[in-house]
Amino acid sequence: MDESRRLVSPIAILVAVGLSATALLAARSADAAPVKGGAVAAGKRPEHMGPLQRESSWTAAGRLGRVRMKQGDCAAAIDSFDESLKGSIDVTVQRDRGLCHEKLEHPYPAIADYRAYLTENPDAPDSEDIRTRLSRLQDAVAENAPRDEKAAAAANASFALRAGRDPNAGNLPTATPPPRSGTLDAVQAWETEEAQANGSPLRRGKGFVLGAYLNFRRYSDSELAWGQTVGAGFRYSLSRTSTILSEFGYSSVNGQSASTSMGGIGVFLGYEARFALNPYMTDAIYLGGGLGYEHLRRQSSGQVFATVLPRARLGYRHVFGPALGFEAGVDGGYAFFSALDAPMNIDGSSGSVVIALNVALVLGF
Repeated sequence: MDESRRLVSPIAILVAVGLSATALLAARSADAAPVKGGAVAAGKRPEHMGPLQRESSWTAAGRLGRVRMKQGDCAAAIDSFDESLKGSIDVTVQRDRGLCHEKLEHPYPAIADYRAYLTENPDAPDSEDIRTRLSRLQDAVAENAPRDEKAAAAANASFALRAGRDPNAGNLPTATPPPRSGTLDAVQAWETEEAQANGSPLRRGKGFVLGAYLNFRRYSDSELAWGQTVGAGFRYSLSRTSTILSEFGYSSVNGQSASTSMGGIGVFLGYEARFALNPYMTDAIYLGGGLGYEHLRRQSSGQVFATVLPRARLGYRHVFGPALGFEAGVDGGYAFFSALDAPMNIDGSSGSVVIALNVALVLGF
C-alpha cells in the first residue's frame, strides 16, 4: 500500500502539470488564431490590436478578397482589398484589386493599380499580361475623350503614393492622354511631363514669374529716332492662358543730337494671354497689352516729360525644363509726351508712334 501511494503521487503531479501546460498552450493558440474574416470581423479595430493581430487582420482581408473575387463578387472583393492595403505591402493584392476594377469597368483605378504592381514587380511571371491589360486600358481612355479629370487625378495620386513619390505632383487635371505604349518608362515620362506642365506658371500652371527684359525702340519722330529700355518684370499667372504683368525699367531716347536725347524711369502694367503650340506648352504664342508711363528728362536742358505709352505686344516663348523661358516679340504703341515745365503760352505736348523689338528671360516659381 505504501509503495502504491509513492507511485500515484508522482503520477498525479505529472498529470496535473501536463494538463496545466496543455491549457496554457491552448489559450495562447486561441488568442493568436485569426477568427474567420479576421480580427476586424470579430469586432476588434486595428488600432486596438497588437502588431501580429493587425498583420493577421490585413492578411485575412486579402484572402477574403480573393475568395470573393473567385466567386465573381468584385465589388465586395474591392472592399476587402482596400482594407488589406491599409497596412499590407503585398502588391499582388493591388494587382488583384486592379483586375476587379477592370472587370467593373473602372479604368483609372485599374491603371493605377497595374502601374504600382509593375513598378514593384517588373519581372513578375504575369508582368507581360498586366502590361497588356495596362496598355489596353490606356488606349481605351485615350480614345474616349473628353476624359474624366477627377478620376484621372485620383489614379495619378494613387500611383504616385504607392511609388513613393509626392502624391500631389501628378494629380492635376491632365491635358494630354496617357501614352499608348504600355511600357513603364513611357508612363513615367508622361507623368513627368504632365507634372512639369501643370506646375509651371510659364506653361499650364499658376504662380509668380520674374524676368529681365531688353527693349529696342524706333520712334516715328525723326528727332527722337532710336531708343532702348532695360528692366525687370514681375508677373502672376492666373490660369493656363492668362497672366497679369508689370515691368519696371530705365528708358533712353537717343535723339538726333544731344539736345533731343532723354532718359528716365518707366513702369508698365498689362495683361497677357498665351496660346499653346504643343500639348505641354513648351512653345507658345503670347499676346498682350497695357499702359506704360515714363518720366523722361532731357539731358541738355533738364526739361522733364511725362510720357504715357499704351502698347500692344505679340511674341513667341520657349520654355527650357520646368520653369525657365526665353521670349522674343514685337510691340507697338503711341507715346504721348507732355512737358511738365513748359511755359503757359507754349504747347509742350507732342506724340510719336513707337515700334519695338523685345527680348526677355523669365523664370517661373
